[in-house]
Amino acid sequence: MGFSSELCSPQGHGAVQQMQEAELRLLEGMRKWMAQRVKSDREYAGLLHHMSLQDSGGQSRSSGPDSPVSQSWAEITSQTEGLSRLLRQHAEDLNSGPLSKLSLLIRERQQLRKTYSEQWQQLQQELTKTHNQDIEKLKSQYRALARDSAQARRKYQEASKDKDRDKAKDKYVRSLWKLFAHHNRYVLGVRAAQLHHQHHHQLMLPSLLQSLQDLHEEMVHILKEILQEYLEISSLVQDEVVAIHREMAAAVARIQPEAEYQGFLRQYGSAPDIPPCVTFDESLLEEGEQLEPGELQLNELTVESVQHTCVVAWLLGNQACLALAVGWPAPALHHPVLGRE
Repeated sequence: MGFSSELCSPQGHGAVQQMQEAELRLLEGMRKWMAQRVKSDREYAGLLHHMSLQDSGGQSRSSGPDSPVSQSWAEITSQTEGLSRLLRQHAEDLNSGPLSKLSLLIRERQQLRKTYSEQWQQLQQELTKTHNQDIEKLKSQYRALARDSAQARRKYQEASKDKDRDKAKDKYVRSLWKLFAHHNRYVLGVRAAQLHHQHHHQLMLPSLLQSLQDLHEEMVHILKEILQEYLEISSLVQDEVVAIHREMAAAVARIQPEAEYQGFLRQYGSAPDIPPCVTFDESLLEEGEQLEPGELQLNELTVESVQHTCVVAWLLGNQACLALAVGWPAPALHHPVLGRE
């Protein structure tokens, strides 16, 4: 089953033309798709490059040169710039490879459609001329010569005088010669038309259709290779892209929270600098009563306030322990002597 055996009729020719138009529309759609993909990849690569330039302005160094997070982020942005270059190269490869080849294939398909239509029309015109026009012309001439011969025969048969009879006979013989000669031409013309008809339907038209099918299948093979190349170039799981993402993942994996601030501590750490603790200022006792520095004064004037202060301190301590035991927030009580806890 093929073009040569299934599409020899005028209806088959119409179907072939419709198929060619549909395939060209499909190829044009593919071409527009690839052109848009090239444009999108270029724009995406440009955006990634712009992002990398923005980060290289100092954002990745904000945590300090020794910060592992900063170093990992710098690696990610660096790899992003590499990804940008790779995608830009892919866009150029798509443009110069599959897209260019597809545009060439479309032009070849258009030329094939034109050539097939012209050759089919030429075959039909030659068949029509040989099978119809030439035969009809020979038949018309045959009828005219047959009429002339019949008329010459009647005149010969009707001639009574010897002179007229000889003249009529001579004319009749010439008409017969013309008729017989044309009869032979007509027989040969019919045979030629039959051979041309056979040659047309059994060889020329099937050969044209078979060649057309072979070319179409070859172009489908070329289209398959173009699409395979398109997928290979535009794939986001190819080795180069995977390698970049692996480098990014490795940079993130190198982050160790427990070691994040070691470099910071090495750079800015120092020995503890504890300021002096407050002490009782004994100069306050120089002009006052005889009081002991740093000692509570317990007498009839202070005994009540001292007792109340001890009770409040005991309550605050117990409530704080209870809050810690049950998970509640520590109470915030206020005492005029102890202040707010």
